[in-house]
Amino acid sequence: MIKEGAVRSPYVALLIAETVAGILAQAVAVLLLNLRPGRIVHLTSRPCGRKLVSFAKIISAVWLAYTSALPLLPHILPVFAVSLFNRPFTVVVLSFGSLQPSTTETNSIFDRWLHVTLHILFLWDLLMTFESCPHCTEISFFVLAALLVGNLQIPAAVTQVVLSSLRLRRLYGAHHDYYQQPEVYNQNLVPSITVFYMLALCEGAFYIMACILGVFSYIPCRSLLLRSGFTGQWGSKAVDLYYRRVYTARMETGVLAAGSMMTLDTFAMESLKSISQEVRLIGVRVLDSLLQESDSSKMLVSRITRSTEAMSTLISMIGGTAVQDEGGIRLFAARVTANIAGRLRISEAPAGMVKSVSSLLDAGKLSLTSSGDGGNNAGNHHKYGTSAKERNRGLSWVCHCWQRTKDKWSVPDEPPLTQQDSFPVMGMVILRRLAYDPDNCVEIVKATTLISKIIGLIAYTNDNHNAVICSSVHLVWRLVSTEGKIGATIRQELSDSPFLIDNLAGTCEDSRSSPEVLMLAMDTIAKLALDENARQEVGSKQVIICKLVHSFLGRDEASEVSLRIAAGEALVNLTIESPANCSAILEVLGCHLIKDLKDMLCEAEYKIYMCTAASLLQNLCAHSRDKLTSLPGASEHLRSTLPTVMENIVSAEGKQLEILIGLASEICSISECFIFDLESRTDEVGAKVVRKLVGTLNSNRKPSCEYPRMRRVIVEMVISFVTSYPGYRTMLKEEGVMETLSKVAMTPSKVEKYRVFSGVDGVVLECGLPLCDLVDRVKGLIGYATPYPCT
Repeated sequence: MIKEGAVRSPYVALLIAETVAGILAQAVAVLLLNLRPGRIVHLTSRPCGRKLVSFAKIISAVWLAYTSALPLLPHILPVFAVSLFNRPFTVVVLSFGSLQPSTTETNSIFDRWLHVTLHILFLWDLLMTFESCPHCTEISFFVLAALLVGNLQIPAAVTQVVLSSLRLRRLYGAHHDYYQQPEVYNQNLVPSITVFYMLALCEGAFYIMACILGVFSYIPCRSLLLRSGFTGQWGSKAVDLYYRRVYTARMETGVLAAGSMMTLDTFAMESLKSISQEVRLIGVRVLDSLLQESDSSKMLVSRITRSTEAMSTLISMIGGTAVQDEGGIRLFAARVTANIAGRLRISEAPAGMVKSVSSLLDAGKLSLTSSGDGGNNAGNHHKYGTSAKERNRGLSWVCHCWQRTKDKWSVPDEPPLTQQDSFPVMGMVILRRLAYDPDNCVEIVKATTLISKIIGLIAYTNDNHNAVICSSVHLVWRLVSTEGKIGATIRQELSDSPFLIDNLAGTCEDSRSSPEVLMLAMDTIAKLALDENARQEVGSKQVIICKLVHSFLGRDEASEVSLRIAAGEALVNLTIESPANCSAILEVLGCHLIKDLKDMLCEAEYKIYMCTAASLLQNLCAHSRDKLTSLPGASEHLRSTLPTVMENIVSAEGKQLEILIGLASEICSISECFIFDLESRTDEVGAKVVRKLVGTLNSNRKPSCEYPRMRRVIVEMVISFVTSYPGYRTMLKEEGVMETLSKVAMTPSKVEKYRVFSGVDGVVLECGLPLCDLVDRVKGLIGYATPYPCT
């Protein structure tokens, strides 16, 4: 008796200790789950805290599994004593695990399996204890476990299966209550009760199976995450939220119900309607990611632009203040709007769109502080990959395969934000894509404060970096490139700004300007030069003239082909009907300019610049002849250029032919010293040139917007030929030039009143004599001077 009491005494003490530990564990769990202390939540969410909780879960799972196997082991006191405190310990561990954000449990499949396994073992241990000792303390453990699982339907399903199984066992067992039947007995009672419990058993079993299969949802979710291109923690949150939405929708409509499954774009569009800031952020980020895919982006853009509610939401997000921009929602809304801006019309968009986009230009440079962990993750991922490779060098083939599989299924880190993601740049991108519609250009120019902001950003300051300046110049270039009468109006409006030309000059002069910025600035100057007032203002800026000349001739370091072409086009437009600008250009390099232009016309390596050089030299000869001929050596350069130009005329077509004929005409009319060159080539090139001129006149009875001066320059060329060398008269008569000129005089065209067209609208008028007067002069020189009326 003494020995038996001595054995029971420690048992009672341990049982009391376990009861006290259970009560304390429940109290701790209730406090943690209800109060959720911020410091503890923060600690459990950190990497170190997650590792500690995972380690505690492993200990608890092993402990519970060991306890479940105790009936197979000898019942000795030490083993029983070790198994007493497993449930209180598991309660505390699950309490800390419930404090972790849901995304931390989905970081790896191991965490998910451990989480589910621990709950299953805990419930099994409670059920076994409840069967042997249905005490109130055990019931409280069961209720607490249900709370810790986070879903009351899981323990309800387990209870449903257990109770249904027990009832069916009693129905079909040896001692059930239905064999003693009353006199009035319904024969369908037992089968009905059987069917009821079978349905309850199947329902609970199916739900438990669904919960178990839910563990495997990690695989399709991770596959969707990788295929969709989502990155970082927000990608995991987006896929989890999408999975829950689809699951809820299927539960409401039925698994076998007709209808297609919710797509990602539908999920994103519906998320924009949410009142939750986090859900709206996920929705706009999913849209931003989907719009990067070329396959589905067109349909998605069309869907967004047709949704008035979605557009209103995006515009309101863009116009939000920095305080409201939690998680970078304003930035990603701007990126989505930039992707769809090419399909928008401001007049049909929600009210306040221009104002909201304009507010982006006033925002800070970058939203790095509110965009998540994109900047740091990339570097950490790189370091981790490098260290992993170093560690795995000496490992086996299995470890290498595991590492490759892990890398394949790991979520890529979010890329860091760049200067292109700054609010001013995004605002410029939106406006530039809107500007592809001429009607949108009108709306943009109407907003005078917006234009002032855009022009003000074309300057290097402490706040403006190269990306902002590049995007600003790009937008102005897009506006001035608008064709037609709308474009002419826009160019006039922009040229009236007192800061635009000065800021462009500062950009060209600044050494920090990239080749892209310089090219856009020079293209902008070329477009502005189509307006007469802007042409004269630009010509007065010697900084711009010098930069254009040096860039076109390749005298600047690292002058790219596109940059040289842009500079040449700007010089050509600046010299249109402007003797002052021609003189300013000649003052930069003098005779060396003529020599370089001659080389571009005569040498094969500069063939790509031939048309631009010919146009510039033609304008210089036409509007600054006296100054040109006064330069030492200029006449010799022009004289050596003429034979090459004449030879190229024979093989040229279209716009190139028009330019070369105009240049040859101007060179021939400068001095009588070219008579000898023409005489020596009368039998060789001269006959071919004459046939080319007459044939081109016959084939261009209807002038084209692409080369409206073709017939004019041919008539001027004939005048130069006949004036410089009378021997060409006979050759021209033999080719039938008189009949051809008569047809030209009888078919005047309004197109020939302009020398430059923008689209189908003329923007620069022809300042020379009417074409009919030139035809009469040619006929008088050749010997047949019958006038024809001009209409």
